[in-house]
Amino acid sequence: MFIFSVERTLCQKESVTQERATQTEHGETVTLECSYETNLNIYMLWYKQKPGQTLEYLARADYLGFQHTNEEYQNRASIKLHLTNRTCPFTLSGVLVEDSAVYYCALSPTVTLLKCNLFSC
Repeated sequence: MFIFSVERTLCQKESVTQERATQTEHGETVTLECSYETNLNIYMLWYKQKPGQTLEYLARADYLGFQHTNEEYQNRASIKLHLTNRTCPFTLSGVLVEDSAVYYCALSPTVTLLKCNLFSC
């Protein structure tokens, strides 16, 4: 029996860079910075993760100007995709102790590797 594997990689250079850590005081406003490199039509997303928990979706912005914020954060969060300088800051106002977490920005689509064989893909 032969099993063939096919690997496809995206031939575009894609990357996301964000600052390492930010500290703020209770009630303040904080802006988390994120920059990206890609030539694709993209969506930028922000997530947060508390220790031992899964990722929680916060917000999304796309190249067409559409923006969406998780209902739980709508009154105090904003996202903006800047196509010219390739940044996507996430701003959270009225910071609470419960907001302490690791925050991630993500670039979509981020297809880097797809492995397929005869039986599954």
